[in-house]
Parts: sequence; C-alpha cells; structure tokens
Amino acid sequence: MGEGEYGIAPVIDFYAFGQIATKGPDVIGFIYPPAGNGSHTVINPDSIAILKGAPHPKLAYEFTKFVLSYNGQKLLFEDPINRLPVREDVYAEAPEGYFNPFEANLTLMTYDSDLGTQRWEIVNNLYDALLVNRHAELKGAWSDIISANKTLYDAKAAGYDISKGLEKLDEALYELTKVPIDEDWAETYADEFVENDTFREEMLAQWDSFAIDKYRNASDLAWEASTTVTSFIIEHLSNVAQQNLWLGLSGGLIIGLIIGVVSVGLYYRRKWAMAAE
Repeated sequence: MGEGEYGIAPVIDFYAFGQIATKGPDVIGFIYPPAGNGSHTVINPDSIAILKGAPHPKLAYEFTKFVLSYNGQKLLFEDPINRLPVREDVYAEAPEGYFNPFEANLTLMTYDSDLGTQRWEIVNNLYDALLVNRHAELKGAWSDIISANKTLYDAKAAGYDISKGLEKLDEALYELTKVPIDEDWAETYADEFVENDTFREEMLAQWDSFAIDKYRNASDLAWEASTTVTSFIIEHLSNVAQQNLWLGLSGGLIIGLIIGVVSVGLYYRRKWAMAAE
C-alpha cells in the first residue's frame, strides 16, 4: 500500500498510521469500517504482565504501572508507536484527527479467544491449502473473472443485455470463495486434526484437490459469463479488424485471427496444465 502497489487493502491500524506519517495523508489514508448491518471491526488489547518468578519484580511492577499511567499511555500517540491508549482520559491530548475508540460509531466484533485457539491449526493449514499452495491457480481464476467482468460491462456500454452474464459471474465468485469445511466440522474435528497425523494429511490432500477444482470451476464459469455476449465479442473483433484494414494494415484481420487462436490455445493449455496437476 505504502509503495502504491495496491489501491486498497485491510491492515492493522498502527501500520497504516506509520505509513501516513511517512508518506503523508494526501498519499495514503485509513478508515475503520463504519457501523452497519454487520460487525466489521475488531479492537483487541496488547497484553502486559509480570512474569512469575521475575528476577526484578519491583522494577517490573513500576514499569507496568508507568505503561498504564497517564504519561505512559500518552506516549502511544507518538510515531512510530501509533497505538490506541486504553485510558479514555488520555485522548484529551491526542493529535488532531487521531481515532478515539471511545467516541467512534463502530459495530464491534466480539473476538472469542478460546474459539480462536481451538481453530488455530485448522485455519492456518486451510489458509495454506487454499491460498498459499495454490496461489497461481487463485490468481488465474481472479484474472479470468476480472476479464469477464470487463467484457460484460463493455458489452453493456454497447447496449447489450448482460443480466445472464452477471448471473454466471456471481456463480464464479461464489465458487472462488468456497471453503471445504464449516463451523461444525471445525468444532468436531479440531482435536483430531492436531493429534492424528494420518487424519491431518488426508484432509490436507482433500483440501488441495478442492482448491484445484474450485479455481478451475471459477475460471470456467467466468468463461461462460463472457460467452453470454458472444455476439458483442464477435462484432467488436470484426470492427477492430475492419479498422485495421481501413488504416492500411491489410494483414490486420489475419494477425487478429492468429492472436485470437493463440490466446484461446494458451487459455486451454493453462486449464489442461491445472487439470494435470
């Protein structure tokens, strides 16, 4: 985000504040999702504690006391710390525009730490199986969906009905975001997933196959969405070829056809490669 590689992304607030301080508020911004129908924001505290058997318990106590004091909490406003103090009274000295969670209109999400602990291994492994290990397939499916979306809205601008295409595109997005397990499964098999190596390896293999299939299906549905406006595509390609010919590029039509054939060939070659894997 700070380097401009992406236009928008979720991020922990103090990372964003640090980038804003470095790049400037005219270059990068940050918002907390406003209150609405769903719970979108999680505010959870950083912990501080004195270790049992600490060699210098009195110093540890004094340090902890300072961190929670008015002056200690006020330091959290400074860059590069950029944290939210837990003391409400400290916000009287907050920099202009600094977020105040005690006054904000947010719909907060209640985080269940016990449930998070129970699902830790499952979620981490599921993340790897669907997003990390099959990242190339994920990118390919997203690319196909984005391309289909552009084709549909280009067709709409030309006066074509794209309602059927949008329905297919919705199916593609649904397929893209599917997960192989639900909440009940996670609750039932959380312990076995951690303790039974054979069971875990079997599930990882199933999830890998699931990822391959769902990304292939998402690409296929995106392709089907595009073909709902086939007449627009043909007309568009024909117009481009004719324009090239009128400009004196007599080989434009042939080149266009060659490019089209090669593109289709590469498209299906990628799909066959995915299937072979």
